[in-house]
Amino acid sequence: MTNNNSFNKELENLIKANISGIYIQSFEWQRFQAKIRKIAKNQNKRLFYFNTIDYLREIDFENKEFKDIEDRETIANIFENIEGNSIYIFEETHEDFTIGDKGDILRYKFALREFKKKKSNLILFSSVLHIPKELEKELMIVDMPLPTLNDFEKLFKSLAKEFNISSNIDISILKSLFGLTIEEATNAISKAIAQNGKLTIDEIDILISQKEQIIKKSGHLEYFHPKDSMNSIGGLDNLKEWLNTRKKVFLTNAKRYKLKAPKGIMLLGIPGTGKSLSAKAVSNSWKMPLLRLDFGKVFGGIVGESESNIREAIKIAESLSPCVLWIDEIEKGLSGLKSNGDSGTSARVFGTFLTWMQEKKSEVFVLATANDISALPKELLRKGRFDEIFFVDLPTKQEREEIIKIHLKNVDQEEKNLNIDKLAQISQGFSGAELEEVVNEALFNIFDAESNSKPILKTKDLIEVIENFYPLSKTLDIKELEKIRKIAKTRYKPASKHEPESLVSDNKNLKFKQEKYNNIFDEDE
Repeated sequence: MTNNNSFNKELENLIKANISGIYIQSFEWQRFQAKIRKIAKNQNKRLFYFNTIDYLREIDFENKEFKDIEDRETIANIFENIEGNSIYIFEETHEDFTIGDKGDILRYKFALREFKKKKSNLILFSSVLHIPKELEKELMIVDMPLPTLNDFEKLFKSLAKEFNISSNIDISILKSLFGLTIEEATNAISKAIAQNGKLTIDEIDILISQKEQIIKKSGHLEYFHPKDSMNSIGGLDNLKEWLNTRKKVFLTNAKRYKLKAPKGIMLLGIPGTGKSLSAKAVSNSWKMPLLRLDFGKVFGGIVGESESNIREAIKIAESLSPCVLWIDEIEKGLSGLKSNGDSGTSARVFGTFLTWMQEKKSEVFVLATANDISALPKELLRKGRFDEIFFVDLPTKQEREEIIKIHLKNVDQEEKNLNIDKLAQISQGFSGAELEEVVNEALFNIFDAESNSKPILKTKDLIEVIENFYPLSKTLDIKELEKIRKIAKTRYKPASKHEPESLVSDNKNLKFKQEKYNNIFDEDE
C-alpha cells in the first residue's frame, strides 16, 4: 500500500511519462482534486473534468474556477475533440464498463491511442474498481492512500474556524480518525462539535462510534471491542508466552533496536479450542483495535469488485495500525480456490492478500484461524507469510482444570464448592467451548425461577451434564483426529506446553460407549 508522498510522486511521474490511461479507485475526490491541480499546474497542462451531471468543464487556474465547454456533453464528443498536452479526469464513469456494451469499452480503448498521440492523459477516478478485459493492458492502476495525520489536522483547523472553537487539538483525537476518508472525518468531527460544542479527548468516543459505523458499512470489516484478556484463556502456554514476548516490540523504544513488528500468526486446530478467543485476548492485551475480516463477504457479484474490496479492506487496516486483523476460519473464505467457477476471482483476491502479507511494513498483526488443515493452500503456510503457525489441540487435564475455573468464575460460582480435579478427569476429550457449555447447562438445570436465592453448582450437577454430553472428539472419527495431530506435530508449533492426551482410554470412568453415538446417527436416519 502506498503512502501519500509515494502516491503524489507516482502520479506526477505517470503524467510526466505520458501514460495515457490511469485508473484511481477512491472516495477521496477532494484530496485528489487538490493533488491533480497542483500536478497539472506544475507541468503546465490544461485540466478538464467530466461527469454525467456537469458534463465537461475546464479549470481556470488563474481565477480558480470551472468554465463549461460547449458541445462536449457526451464521452463520444470529448473523444472526437481531445486537446493536446492536457489531463482529463472522468469521474464515476465505471458504469460504462458494467452496463455499457462492447462499443463503449472499445471507444475507450481506441481513444487512449489518441490521448497518447496528443501527449494527454485520461484519468478514470471512481469509487469502484472495474476494468474490463479489453482495457487491462491499457490502464495503470494507482492506489490512493487514506488521509494522514497531517490531512486530519488541516481539516480540523478548517472546521474549528467554521464552528468558532479553539484550533488546539490533542494528537490522540486525530489518531482516532485513522481509517476514515476526509468526507467521513468531516461528518464525525462536525457531529461531535455540534453535540458537545467542542472537540477534546472526551469526544473521542463519539468519533469512534462514527468510525465503527463507517467501517461496518464496508461489509467486509467489523470493529470489535473485546473484553477478554489472556487470563480468559486456559492453557495454551506456548502461545501466550510467544504473544507476551512480541508485545514488547510495540513499545516506543523498540524501533531503536531495529526490531520489526510481528506480521502475524496462524492458529490451526480443532473447533472450540480457544483460537477465536485468542484473537480477542491479543487485541485487549496489546491495547490495539480489533478488526475482523470476513473473506466470504469480500467476494462481490460484479467483475473486479472482489479485488477492489480486498484492497479497500487492507487499506483501512493499514490506516488503523497498529491493530489486529482477525480472519476467522480462513479456509472457508478461500474455498473458491479449488474450483474455476469464479473465473479466477478467488485466486486474484488470495494473491493480493498474500503479496500484502509478504511485503507489508505496517503494524497490522494478522491473526488467522483455521479448523481444516487440509483445506489450506500451501502458499499461505510457507514461512514469510506468518511469523509462526500454532497447532491448538484439545486441552489436557491440567488445562481443563484452568478452563473450568475460568468458566465458573464467569458465572459467579466458587470453585471451592466443587471437585475440579474429578471434573477435569472425567471430561477428557472436551474442548474449552464444550466445557463452557457444560457449566452453563448445569446452571440451567439447577436454576429455580421462583427462588430468590443464588443457585449453587455442586460437583454432581456438572458430572450429570458431562455424562450425557457428546463432545466433538467423540462424534468425529478418532483416527482422523489422531492423523491431524500427527501431521501437526512435525510441522507446527504446539500452542500448549503439555503433551496431548490420547483420545482412547481404558479407564471405565473416561471411556464413552461408542454405541451411544451410533444410536444418535440411527435415530437421525
